[in-house]
Amino acid sequence: MALVNLTEAATLSGISRAHLYKHYINTGNISVINSPSGRRMIDTSEILRVFGTLHGSTEHLTNDADTKDDRTEKDIAQMSLELAMLRELVKSKDEALLAKEGHINDLRAAMRLLEFKSENRKPWYKFW
Repeated sequence: MALVNLTEAATLSGISRAHLYKHYINTGNISVINSPSGRRMIDTSEILRVFGTLHGSTEHLTNDADTKDDRTEKDIAQMSLELAMLRELVKSKDEALLAKEGHINDLRAAMRLLEFKSENRKPWYKFW
């Protein structure tokens, strides 16, 4: 799966960028992928699906597997540490949520006791 930017996609499809936007991207006829860097990219298989052939040179196309970052052991160790910290954070948030729910249940029970009205009790102004 090779991803190209919108200018390259227009060149490969043999149309202008404006035409690509107006008639294909904005109408949803061709799907656009947002890359991790924030750039909008189109897969060459989408161009083939919509237009049938690729026009122009395809030598500059990059394979998605070639562009993936190779993670070093240091990066993996750092991510593992961060994952452990995030798991602890989630665990503490879950415990806080359970404590909050218990407190709410206690308050509801207290409200029920306050709302209890005795049937034999008369209003304070009817003491005679």
